[in-house]
Amino acid sequence: MKSKLTLINNLEPSISTYEDFIDFQEKLLASWERQQKIVGYTDATIALNLTKVLDFLKESEHFIWEITVLDVNKFYERLVGKGLAYSTRRK
Repeated sequence: MKSKLTLINNLEPSISTYEDFIDFQEKLLASWERQQKIVGYTDATIALNLTKVLDFLKESEHFIWEITVLDVNKFYERLVGKGLAYSTRRK
């Protein structure tokens, strides 16, 4: 079965309030979830992936489009600091 890529062009943010930022991020995450389903991930895997992304965003205190390498490094360092095994941190 061939997959067809579709350009999502209706996600242009018309952002003027904090709630608009939240709504835009939710649209991005919903599109990402649909993409995962299209490529064959199970609902359980998608839910787990979304949970991990939301955990990361909560700890970073940034929106998706604001994430930097520094945010990722800080997040990973916190995981190391918790004494988690490599396999757990990787997940």
